[in-house]
Order: sequence, then C-alpha cells, then structure tokens
Amino acid sequence: MHNLLPVVLNSILAATAAISVLLVASIVLLHLRHQSREGRRERFLSEWRPLFAEYIKGSKPALPALQAEDVPTFCGLLNYWHNTMRGEALNGIKEIGNAVGIDDIALNLLRAGSLSNRLLGVVVLGNLQESRAWDELTADVSSANPIVSLTAARAVLQVDPSRGIDVVLPYCGSRSDWPLAGVASMLQMAGPTLVSDPLASQCLSSDRPHVIRFIRLLSCAQRSVAEATGRTILKTATDPEVIAACLRQMNDVGDHDIICGYWDHPEWYVRLQAVKALARVSRGEDTPLFIRRLKDESWWVKFRAAEALAAIPSFDLFKWEQIAGKFVEPDLRRVLLQATETRRSKLG
Repeated sequence: MHNLLPVVLNSILAATAAISVLLVASIVLLHLRHQSREGRRERFLSEWRPLFAEYIKGSKPALPALQAEDVPTFCGLLNYWHNTMRGEALNGIKEIGNAVGIDDIALNLLRAGSLSNRLLGVVVLGNLQESRAWDELTADVSSANPIVSLTAARAVLQVDPSRGIDVVLPYCGSRSDWPLAGVASMLQMAGPTLVSDPLASQCLSSDRPHVIRFIRLLSCAQRSVAEATGRTILKTATDPEVIAACLRQMNDVGDHDIICGYWDHPEWYVRLQAVKALARVSRGEDTPLFIRRLKDESWWVKFRAAEALAAIPSFDLFKWEQIAGKFVEPDLRRVLLQATETRRSKLG
C-alpha cells in the first residue's frame, strides 16, 4: 500500500500539470483569436471608412464584396455614419448599404437571428427606411422585451413617420418599461410638426397613469401646443401629479396667474414645479412670492426659490444680504451669497 502512494501522487501531479498546460494553451488560443478578429476588424474599417465618405459626398466608387464575417462591423459602421450625418448625406449611407445588399441581410437577421442579431437588423432596417420590414417591425413594437419593442418603435418611425406615429404613440403612455428619455428622443427624431397634435390628443383622452407620461412628453411637441394642452388639463385637474406635470409645460408670461394659483398647494412637488415655472416666466415683480417660499417646509422648494431670486436682476443687494444672513442652511446661504458676489463683480 505504501509503495502505491508515490505512484498516485506522481499521477496526480502529472494530471495537474497537463490540465495547467491545456488551460494556458486555451488562453493563448483565445488571445490569438481575439487578436485575429481585431486585426480583421481594423483592416475592414480602414478599407471601408473612405468608401462611406465617398458615398456621402455623392461619389460611387466600386465596392469590394461584403463577407459574412464582416457583416456586424459593416452594420456598426453604417449605424455610426447614420447617427453622425444629417440631411442629404443620409442618402449616401442608404445607397452604400443597398449596394452591398445589407437590406436583405438585415431582413434575414430580423427574421431568423439571435436576439442580438435581431436588434442589429432592426436598427439597420430603420436607418435604411426599409419598407419591406414594416409588418415585422410593427409586430415587434408590442414585444414583451422592452429593448426589442422600443428599438422597433424607433425603426417604425424612421420607415414611415406618418403611419408610424399612430402605431407607436399609444405605447409611449402604456409601456412604463420604456425609459421616458428614450421615448422623448424617439419623438424628437420624428419632429414636433408630426408629434404635436397626436400627443395633445393622447394627453386629453388618456387616464392616469398614462396621462402623466404623455404630459411629460409634451416637451417634444410645439411649444404653443404643449402650453395650450397643459392649460386645458389644469382647468379640471385635481391629481397633484397631473398638476405638477402640467406646470412643467408652463413657459409663457400669460400663464403667470395660473402658476400662482398653485403657490400654496399642499403637495411639496406641486409647489416645487410652481416655483420653477414662475422662475421661467417672471419679469421681476414676484420677489415677495419667492421670499415666501424660502420658508417652505421642503428643502428643494426653498433651494429653487433661492435660485429664482438669484436670477432676478432688479433684486436689491442689501435685502439680498439680509435674507442670506437669516438662513442657517449652508447650501441656501451659499446660493444667495454667491449671487451677491456675482452681482457686485458685474457692477464694478
């Protein structure tokens, strides 16, 4: 038995050494493959970047064949140029894509690819405004996957904005898993002329909680439409969140009295939006109102009131310093006193 122990130990050591060699070899092989892929990618980009630039300028040089391994890199380059360029330059990007058949390739990715390939296909088809993908893209807008659905919604608006807005807009309110910033970016891409009236209609006809999302998206509409819609809703609104959302849209001096009607609202976030709205439309006669809000129970309301005071050119410096000395909150004192120093430096 004792004679077998060295043999067993040697076998274990040999096996361990063999495994270590295999691991090292695998790591080296993976590194070499990564280097090879990166090298291929860099060679592809160095060849195709100038070709994209020529097509964008209106020239149409001969193009090499697009290899299957290079499709993701080509799609990434096409999407990059599309996001960078504007106006007629986009035609050149579509032309080079169609010239190599990326429209058909993207359709195949959309219909039979993995999730990552499907998403890549959706983005490319949207950028190419490929109408053949309409049915699949509109179906994907209702996908349970929020990344798929939002990406498809953006592509739908690119392919046919006029038809697409009726497909996409209802989901902008109902899909709480769509980040509002992403939705706003998509609607801004479609443009205020197209978005304004349908968005206003959704605001006036939707119930909570959808209506709150729609009101917040009014920033994507024409200013006159956003303000008029907000005023209409405020005539009957009692929900504090709806009121706060509407106050965000108030940017006109004519809304002064509407804003002041919520100055003493019981909810702090409504008072906060009232202070911010009045700061946008005030012409300097509202100093007493802002001073009153410096005593608000909400720190954020006090802070925004202090900022509003700092922006009023006609506010008396002596009164300013008196007020600053009465408040113990360091941040409020800093805002007020910093504004005083700025005024002094400007006055000479």
